[in-house]
Amino acid sequence: MFCSGCGTELGTNVSCSECGRPAQYTTLEGRGIDPELRVPLSGWWHRVGATIIDGLVLIVPALIVGAFISSSTSSLLAGSLVSMGYQVFLLSSHRGQTVGNMAVKTRVIRAIRSDSPVALGLGQSFLRWAYAGVPTVIVTLLVGSKFNDALIYIQNLQQSGTVVTVNDLPQWVRTDLTDTVSAFGLPLLYLLADQLTPLWTRRRQTLHDMVARTIVVRTDI
Repeated sequence: MFCSGCGTELGTNVSCSECGRPAQYTTLEGRGIDPELRVPLSGWWHRVGATIIDGLVLIVPALIVGAFISSSTSSLLAGSLVSMGYQVFLLSSHRGQTVGNMAVKTRVIRAIRSDSPVALGLGQSFLRWAYAGVPTVIVTLLVGSKFNDALIYIQNLQQSGTVVTVNDLPQWVRTDLTDTVSAFGLPLLYLLADQLTPLWTRRRQTLHDMVARTIVVRTDI
């Protein structure tokens, strides 16, 4: 059996040799302890909280970059690049934490036990971001120009003082907007599935965790 706090195997000890807690025997999965590395795994709500906080942190730099770019497609791509730099740089540091991770007291580490540091390298951090980020970039490149053309047309109408409803828009504008919404619908479902997988996977991993071989652990116990 294992310590309910840090997951260290207890044997017949009356206290944990690692964290010093009195022996409280438990199975690994029952207490959110990773069955392979024996470290406390992050809960799903902690992960959600970290994601929300990181999103808020990224709003300011994304808006600053977007202010210097006229094309909506280029602006979306620039935002993706800002997100990539943020995630890859911070998660490949020795802390393995974004601002969101720091706030909710979690950390991203390698999921495989080895003699190398538990922190992620640049390649592993990039792969973790790319699994979720690249599909969005691809869709932006495919339909971004259509959306940009439709947006410019609508903005020109507004600047001229013309008041129109959706039904008043030309067919090509409505088609471009519909194509854009449809194109982004699939990546959104893809990202939703990715974020929900920790609810039922054994090591509480998202799909991008599995691809990059990472897990998210707690740092407060």
